[in-house]
Amino acid sequence: MKQLNVLPLVAIISGLMVGCGGGGGGGGGGGSTKTQLNFSFVKAETLSSQTSCKVFERTYEEVENGNLTDVNMSVLTASPIENALDSQLSIVISDDKGQLDTDSQKFVTNGKVSFYLEDIPQGGYLTVREQVGFDLYATSFSREFLEQNKSSLKNIMLTAVTPIPSLSCITGSSATVINKKGLQYRNSEDIPSDDAAVLPYYFISGIETETSNNPVTTSSTDFQALSSDITMIAQYRNSSKESLFQYAFEDWKSSGFEMRYTGNDAFITRNSSLKYGEVEIGVSYKDKVKKLSMISVGNDKYYRPDSLSLNERWFATSQANVISDSDEWIAKLNVPLDDAWELSLDESDLFNVSTVSTAKPTLDNTTNKALVIELSNNINISDSDHGIQRVALKPNRDAVDTQLHVVYSLPSDKIIVPNIEQIDASQLSFFEIQQDFWFTHSDKHLDARYVMDMFDATSLSSVDKDGHGILLEENVREKTISESSKISSLHLVR
Repeated sequence: MKQLNVLPLVAIISGLMVGCGGGGGGGGGGGSTKTQLNFSFVKAETLSSQTSCKVFERTYEEVENGNLTDVNMSVLTASPIENALDSQLSIVISDDKGQLDTDSQKFVTNGKVSFYLEDIPQGGYLTVREQVGFDLYATSFSREFLEQNKSSLKNIMLTAVTPIPSLSCITGSSATVINKKGLQYRNSEDIPSDDAAVLPYYFISGIETETSNNPVTTSSTDFQALSSDITMIAQYRNSSKESLFQYAFEDWKSSGFEMRYTGNDAFITRNSSLKYGEVEIGVSYKDKVKKLSMISVGNDKYYRPDSLSLNERWFATSQANVISDSDEWIAKLNVPLDDAWELSLDESDLFNVSTVSTAKPTLDNTTNKALVIELSNNINISDSDHGIQRVALKPNRDAVDTQLHVVYSLPSDKIIVPNIEQIDASQLSFFEIQQDFWFTHSDKHLDARYVMDMFDATSLSSVDKDGHGILLEENVREKTISESSKISSLHLVR
């Protein structure tokens, strides 16, 4: 029989009590400053592109139309939940043993809630708890995770699970889809006589890629882009897009849209025990990310220019199975490139992948009945490992009310789950679990918003979605993706 922690209702207040220093500041009498974090909750909905709502994310589907490519687009919008869930949605604090501080529970007011980071014990968690009928959804953030990302998570928008009809969407200006005409590039003046490219030219935006035998966009080119985008042109030595010949961005007006010749080759070394596959070479330019070339497994050479502009940063990504002949663990490596142009597919300075196995995580209980997720039997995480960790647990529906509990923390191979509901591990005859780890160097951290943005959803079906997913504005998402490409990282997922 399951046992529930029944949390007492608390009076709904409009904000946390603060001293005369104002919200987020310290109290009077010279007390230490506290860090206030603010969560607001919305319902997300996917619509057609014809909407007056503010657009938070776009999904594209390219459809061939003769010699041209049309793009079908859907958009993600958001509606504040207002006071619809003031008695169902709350936050609560727990300690490092999973024990709840029931006095800390605070319900949302008009869809918003705030808390102080310093009120969470070391090793403890802040949990978003949502009651949906008899079902329970929880998302927990460790104090250390919040502390590492307190600047980027100071004011964030999270999605709610409960269906709520007749909400008004957030309005505001969004980037529009435009046809890019009048872009006129010219070939690089540095091209030697013994090097040559093949047609076509590739016009690349954040929406689509169009081809043309002429480096000029005209009224018939049908090259679509967002109004906020900085589009790119590229040409290759062969049709496989492996050998980049020249490229340019549309705002290189100081050089008259002259393309930059990429006549230098650089080598890809594969020193890892993992067998990485194709290598994608990309570029981050003024917070916009574009794909430059795709290098096949049998080709260990890529082409580069003599130098980069101030606003450019190249990077490479590749993927591998961690265990031979098994797709249970996937490794995704990101390698930023500097002016030495050394590209080594080797994750060993980020994490020791030899510690990973196909053994299943186990569930247990502490003496105070908190649930423990034991990961050490399939991954060995040490104190020297840095980054972000996400573990999502979906218990057997017949055993408990909890339908999904997502835990964000710093890397650790044992998680004491905040005891939102007392779950007897022995009763869980079946459960789903997903493990995600992003390992980085100690002096470089991925933005938590970049990680959380991978799991937002309009509906819940499995452990690869967050019940309370983050919702980012388009320009913020672009910047977090761009900044993440400049950081060495290894994403392990199972």
